[in-house]
Amino acid sequence: MLLNCTNKGCLQSGTHKLNVETNEVICEFCGKSVSNITEIMKKTLKSIKQVIDTRVRKAFMMACRNCNANREVILDSTNNTVCKVCGSEIKVHAAMKQALIELAKDVEKD
Repeated sequence: MLLNCTNKGCLQSGTHKLNVETNEVICEFCGKSVSNITEIMKKTLKSIKQVIDTRVRKAFMMACRNCNANREVILDSTNNTVCKVCGSEIKVHAAMKQALIELAKDVEKD
């Protein structure tokens, strides 16, 4: 279902999706919440499965205490494991940290 973004600077029409956790419609282009969407429209988006899947799983996801959600773990500049979103430190097993380091080395080679 096509909707128009109401955010200044975007104003694009597209298949924006409903975030079922926050009950907000999110623009697929700018990533911001779209205002003036009625509850009926939100229920319609939910019924046609035009929703953001929050159960997306990626490799190296752990619980972030700062974000209070599962987030992807990355290495910072000093090889500490941190949350990709907020940057707070996340404790991981030594084997997982080594896997992240090896993965970073492989990416640098390519």
